[in-house]
Amino acid sequence: MVKHIVETMLALQDLEFQPGKASPERDEEILALRSRIPQRLLIFYDCLVVSGKKGVAIVCNGVCGECHQAVAARVLSALECRHPIQICIHCRRYLYLPRDESIHAPPVAPHPRLANRQKGLFAHV
Repeated sequence: MVKHIVETMLALQDLEFQPGKASPERDEEILALRSRIPQRLLIFYDCLVVSGKKGVAIVCNGVCGECHQAVAARVLSALECRHPIQICIHCRRYLYLPRDESIHAPPVAPHPRLANRQKGLFAHV
């Protein structure tokens, strides 16, 4: 239910940021989507849109799709579980985790210099 709200906001954002002329059909669809979003969430979303920002960011590989900052592990877990309405602490957008997206960021390989140092530290053991 709650994840559906974020998906609805994402659909609204796609329509509102779609280039081209406004049409009566598009305006109707926008109004229909807006009616399905709780007012308290819509107010915050509208504040972002008025300032020229998208209201919803898609999370990919553990990173916010708008500000490109890493999303905290606890936020990723909340998105995956029962608390899907989460906000990016960096850019303040609602976060959306696609159904097929893993909550874990890909492993980062250590820098070669650091890897050699670590090997050298334990060589005498």
